[in-house]
Amino acid sequence: MMPQLPDVRARRGIHGDLVRELATQIVGGTLAPGTQLDLEALASDAHVSRTSLREALKTLEAKGLVEARPRWGTRVRGQEHWNILDADIIAWLGNAKVGAEFLEELAAVRETIEPAAARLAASNASRQDAERIREAFEAFALSVETDVDRIVDCDVAFHVSILEASGNRFFRHMAPLLSAALRGRDRVVLAEPRRRRRNGLMVDAHERVLAAILDRKPDEAEQLMRVLTERAGKDARAAVTSSRRRVSRK
Repeated sequence: MMPQLPDVRARRGIHGDLVRELATQIVGGTLAPGTQLDLEALASDAHVSRTSLREALKTLEAKGLVEARPRWGTRVRGQEHWNILDADIIAWLGNAKVGAEFLEELAAVRETIEPAAARLAASNASRQDAERIREAFEAFALSVETDVDRIVDCDVAFHVSILEASGNRFFRHMAPLLSAALRGRDRVVLAEPRRRRRNGLMVDAHERVLAAILDRKPDEAEQLMRVLTERAGKDARAAVTSSRRRVSRK
């Protein structure tokens, strides 16, 4: 049976809502690979025109989530076809199914890229770049024990500001990807209230990275960021394990 879409008539940005609803069902596994989409039923459920639905499906096809062929219909594609470097897909994955595999892959990427970015930021950051990193850290430090969304926004801003200050165009263009992935990771970790405290958020470790960048110490910035990202990976794995235990006890 084809899963239903919610009514999107009353929302602003019908196209974006359709894309997000369909993508969430695909990345979350509700719409399995190979599933042929019943366009008539989907359009009826969402109370939108077939034209609106087709436009949404074109967006998903460009991202590799679905494929349309004459006399074959529109079908869901497997993950091996997805454009995994698309920030939207990273965000949908982060919201729908943040599990051990996602977090392990994110940790590997962070531990490779972020120490190098911190090293470059310590060498290349302009005065404006340095001020943005400082401001991002100060906002992050003040976010301790506030709501999860505020902490996530501040943490992401700090790490993204370092990528942008690196002077490396590839790193800068990876900022939206890291931002989307970090949001998924942070929401898993911060589900436990104790991790929203100063020690759980590793505020001091972030501050040491900031100091090394501001003091123009590339070696130190790289090493400190490596320590920070490795600890972040361990915390994420621990959060997943803790979540599984809570579920098993229910």
